[in-house]
Amino acid sequence: MNTRWMSILMASALVLSVVVVAPTIAADTNPPSVTNPSASPAIIANDGTEYTELIVHVVDDTAIDTVTVDLTPIGGKVVSMTCKANYTEGGSVISIFNYTTNATCSPGTYNLAVNATDIYGNYNIKSISLEVVPAVTLPTASIEPETQTVGAGESFTFNVSFDPAGDGFAGGSVEVKFNASVMQVNSVELGDIFAYTATWAPGSPVIDNVAGTLLLEAYQFPTASPPAPAGSYAVITATVNADAPDGNYSLNITKAEFGDEFGEPIPGIVVENGTITVGIVYPRWDVDADGDVDIWDLMKVAAHYGETTEAPYPRWDVDADGDVDIWDLMKVAAHYGEEY
Repeated sequence: MNTRWMSILMASALVLSVVVVAPTIAADTNPPSVTNPSASPAIIANDGTEYTELIVHVVDDTAIDTVTVDLTPIGGKVVSMTCKANYTEGGSVISIFNYTTNATCSPGTYNLAVNATDIYGNYNIKSISLEVVPAVTLPTASIEPETQTVGAGESFTFNVSFDPAGDGFAGGSVEVKFNASVMQVNSVELGDIFAYTATWAPGSPVIDNVAGTLLLEAYQFPTASPPAPAGSYAVITATVNADAPDGNYSLNITKAEFGDEFGEPIPGIVVENGTITVGIVYPRWDVDADGDVDIWDLMKVAAHYGETTEAPYPRWDVDADGDVDIWDLMKVAAHYGEEY
C-alpha cells in the first residue's frame, strides 16, 4: 500500500475514533422546581359561591410542559394551570402558574396536588393547602315569588317568608310597602312557618290601602327551638286596580324584626324584596309568552318533557299539575296558531 492510501486510511480511522469516543449529550434529568404554593384566600365556603386563586412558582433547566392541579378532593377535576406572569431571580426565569376555583365538598382541610412536568417527562409534585368551611346562611326575610305578572283587575297572592338560618323562632314584626295607586290588599293570613299555635298581636294585621302599607305582627306559643324551619310568615291576597297602567311595581319589606326561641331579636336579617309586573298575562299554553302559540311553545314543553315541577309551576308545565307530560303538549296543540 502506497504512502498516499496509508495516509487516507489513518485519517479515516482518526475521524472515526473521534466520532465514537465523542461524549453523548445527556437529556435533562432534573425535575422542575416548584415553590411558593398558596391559596388566596386560604379559606372558602363549601357552597360553590366563594372562589380562591391557587398559585405556584415553577422553574426548570429546560422548559416546562404542563402544570396541573388536582381539584377532585374539593368537587372538581384535574385541570391545567395557566402561566400568568414571569420574573427573573438568580439568573433563572421563574413562571407563576395559577388557577381559580370554588369548592363543593364537606368541610375540612385539603391538600391539592400540583404536578409540574418538563418536556423530558421529569416532574415534581407539591401541595396547596386549602381550608373549606361550611357556608354561612344568613337569616332572610323575603317576598315570594320574587316576581310575577298580573293583569289589570286581577287578584294575586304573595308571601312574606322568613328563614331563621338555624335559629329558633318565636314570631316577628314586619312592615311591607306597596303602591296603593296600583293595587289594594284584600286579606292577610298567617303562614306555615308557625309550628305551634300562632296568634296575631293585638291590633294586627294593619292594612292601609291609602298609604300602601302593611303591619304584620304575630307570635307562636310554645316557641320553636333551633333550628326552626323556614316558611311563609304571612300570605297576602291583593287585587290590581282595573285602571292600573302597565309597568313594574315594588313590594318592599321596610321592617323585618324576628325573635328567636327566647324572644330575643335575631341579628343580621337580610331583606329580599319583590316586584309585580302589571301587563298582558299570556295564557299558559303560550309557553314563551310572546303573543302566539307556535312551534317554539311545543319545543319548550318538549325540552322539559318528563320533569316534575312544584309551585309556582313553570310555564312548560302548562296544566300546572306537577309534571310535564303528553297533556301539556296536547294543551299547546289545542291552541296552536292562536295570537294574543
